[in-house]
Amino acid sequence: MKNILIIKMLLFTHFFAFSQIMVAPNENSGRTNGTTYITHKNGKLAKAGKYDSHGKETGKWKFYTLIEDLESIGYYKSGQKHGEWKDFYANGKTLKTGNYEKGKRKGECSLVEANCS
Repeated sequence: MKNILIIKMLLFTHFFAFSQIMVAPNENSGRTNGTTYITHKNGKLAKAGKYDSHGKETGKWKFYTLIEDLESIGYYKSGQKHGEWKDFYANGKTLKTGNYEKGKRKGECSLVEANCS
């Protein structure tokens, strides 16, 4: 009986501890508490950020490559890109920066070595 109780406690702890890290709640459900972590199929982190009460991306989001190199950082408002966005090389140096308003690029983007698109 004691062993069954210990196993149940371990399963509950494992489920609670890893469920929020590995899987996003219904994307767009708006039922998140804190940062949501979404993974690639290989289990590596794909993106991290928050949803608003309507299930739309809000605030700062980070995006990662399949090997968890930081790919970009940007801000959302009501599910649309809004504010500064930065894209990065695999070595962590900034590739380009730009600003968005209501999902559309605003002004020019500043780039280090690539076409700004």
